[in-house]
Amino acid sequence: MTRRALLWLAACCLSGLCIAEEIDIDRSAKIPVSGGTVAATIFKMDATRVRVAVWPGFRVAALAGIMSKAISVQEAVNKLVLLKISANEILLVNGGFSTSEPDHPSGLLVSGGKVLSIPSYAKVLGNPASSCPVLQTERYRLSGLLCVRRDGTLTVGAFDENTWNACYEALQVEPVLVGPKGSVAVCPSGEGEDKYYRTAVCTSKEVGPNMQLKVVVTNDPISLFELATWMTKRVSAGGLGCEDAINFSGDTSTGAAYQPPPITGSLLHRPISDSFGAGTYPLASFLVIEGRK
Repeated sequence: MTRRALLWLAACCLSGLCIAEEIDIDRSAKIPVSGGTVAATIFKMDATRVRVAVWPGFRVAALAGIMSKAISVQEAVNKLVLLKISANEILLVNGGFSTSEPDHPSGLLVSGGKVLSIPSYAKVLGNPASSCPVLQTERYRLSGLLCVRRDGTLTVGAFDENTWNACYEALQVEPVLVGPKGSVAVCPSGEGEDKYYRTAVCTSKEVGPNMQLKVVVTNDPISLFELATWMTKRVSAGGLGCEDAINFSGDTSTGAAYQPPPITGSLLHRPISDSFGAGTYPLASFLVIEGRK
């Protein structure tokens, strides 16, 4: 935790005027991998107690007062964008992939009910001879989808060309990491073998009565297979207990920024933002998660 964040926490304790946080942060998570561990930050929240939206990069850039249509997580933090989004508790997460132009999203992007980028229907041919079931059948290249319906219902999972138009907020990404019944949906070789910094999103009902939304930002490189394997493990076994999970853009795109809720009635009324991950690459999309008032 940064010194500024510690000062904010101390002010909360002394004043007793902090609004309760909806987003729990594990800043020192360790993901077990072959030969050691991978450092990561995990954000956990009750999906019914936060608002989840997809923002295009140009909307975030506009709040930063820059002409570019794409902006990195780090630049958004430096320009105090989170406070401009809302004075409430905010988690800003790097979004999906882009084309050769950083400000052009790859695949579906729906924001506030408006389709800003159409779905990608490009497919990867299956190889029946493959030893990995995922590779044996034809599949969408951008196989994952985060979808928020108008009533706030959130789903994470496989992209479906017949149901995406019911999404009020949507982001098409790849690949699906955890599939039906909490199974690992990537292969130990080929797809997902290379190690990069990663951002992943999952849903789980293992703990508590409501759907839990969890965001993982790694501080070290990790393969998709290693990440997915850990995410499927039960919480009691040191995993995340994910039932569905998808991968967002990674490497230098990987990043998140968090702004705690304000301190009411205090001179320290401006929340302090913390950033996580590299977050240096300009992005075409963001996930914006706001704690409900």
